[in-house]
Amino acid sequence: MSYKVTSLEKLTKLQPTIENVKRIAPKTSDLARNFSDFVPLENINTDNIIQYTDSTGYSTYTFKIIGDENSINFENFHLLETDEGFIGYILSYEPDEDWYYSESNFTPEGDWVFNIATYQGYLTKYSLEREVIWSSNPNMQNPIANRNQSITYNRASFTICTIFVISTCSNIYSGNPYGYAHPMGPNCEGPYGFMDVETCTTYSGGGSSGGNNGGSSGDNDDDCDTTGTRIVQDLPLDGIDSGCTPNDNTGILPPVEETEEDLDHCEKLLALNLTDSLSVNIVPYIDSLRTKTSLDKEYSISFQKKYNYGEFYSLPDPVGIREGQTTTSSSIRIGSTWFGQAHTHPDGTHYMFSWNDINKLNMMYKGLNDFFDKNEVFMMIVNHDGTVYALKINNANALNTEVTNDLFNAEGNSLNEKVINLNLEIQNEFEEDEFNLEHIFLKRFEDFGLAIYKAANNSLSNWNKLELNPNLLGPNVIEIPCN
Repeated sequence: MSYKVTSLEKLTKLQPTIENVKRIAPKTSDLARNFSDFVPLENINTDNIIQYTDSTGYSTYTFKIIGDENSINFENFHLLETDEGFIGYILSYEPDEDWYYSESNFTPEGDWVFNIATYQGYLTKYSLEREVIWSSNPNMQNPIANRNQSITYNRASFTICTIFVISTCSNIYSGNPYGYAHPMGPNCEGPYGFMDVETCTTYSGGGSSGGNNGGSSGDNDDDCDTTGTRIVQDLPLDGIDSGCTPNDNTGILPPVEETEEDLDHCEKLLALNLTDSLSVNIVPYIDSLRTKTSLDKEYSISFQKKYNYGEFYSLPDPVGIREGQTTTSSSIRIGSTWFGQAHTHPDGTHYMFSWNDINKLNMMYKGLNDFFDKNEVFMMIVNHDGTVYALKINNANALNTEVTNDLFNAEGNSLNEKVINLNLEIQNEFEEDEFNLEHIFLKRFEDFGLAIYKAANNSLSNWNKLELNPNLLGPNVIEIPCN
């Protein structure tokens, strides 16, 4: 299986479909609410998409529909692959306010999450034309799916079940030495995993009809069928229909605040050079690390945030530069005030970030208290060949999801074994093409929500952002100057 957060820019095969979906207008008949009550599908967020692929090889795609940012109600648009195209539908959530702010939505690590396993509130499924397929809201009109359904419910009640795939965190707070799984929040430090969460609602019958939603329905004779809007050759078809979706498990994108891209990474990197009393003044430490790249150990120094007398300031680890254990490992400070680290990649090693570097960056970001500006989090490597690279985070949610996904799928019986194997994988890729490390890194980690920069000079007074070249001609990596 594969669970990742991606974007429409990378999902090129979906682009014609989404363009056509955005043009769909609601049908004004049969609606329990006015046309103006509905958020148009042109408001689909195409920057953060959950793609879930199971053992069948079929994928489902979950999009958030951008609505009122001050409301706890939200909607997701789902696309499920079929042999002929897709089935699309909308799930509209109206959470109970008491449940939304209750303890059941807080993890043992103190994070607020949307715990779909305990969800209380209304849930309505629409076609892409906003025709009601089914709803648990008694104020909505009765489901109208019987117009095009092969299954009719002529009994006192029927049950609709929805299956979601969520990323999880485990811990030992329960006394279980292996931990128990709960929805993952920003402060989770593992072990990581995924689980299916099935939620079921029973509806009164009396001849009304319904189909299954994004999951399986116990009343459907064919578990492959999913009800919604059929999409064939990128074109949505009118009306409610059903199709065989071998993979009908979907993601969920609730109204949880996400870390979005900070476009001012250049400014943050240049600020590390400042020599006033509130700044790191990082250049002397980088120069000192340069002198140690010929030694047989990795060396590192971490950087810290402080707040005093109404001012924020940054400073290096008072212990100074520390010697690592091997040529490929060194210390890093992770905690509520630590926001950066720089370390050497000595002679004989690969002059590019390792998988564990990415893992530690993710841990450092999660460890830093929200009181400080998390957009300042960084990691640098100082290489024996003189190059200096810096990593910044564009999307912390994507980074955490991809790190979790890698750990979940990696070989190994322990977290340490998994990290070792993931490091070996990227090292083997580097060894196959030593002269294209930047390109290998950008391709391998393109979905991790990261930005990589290369120092343009020894004084770190300018940086170049590295990006994959979309053109077939020219170098496969392009450098975009900060200044």
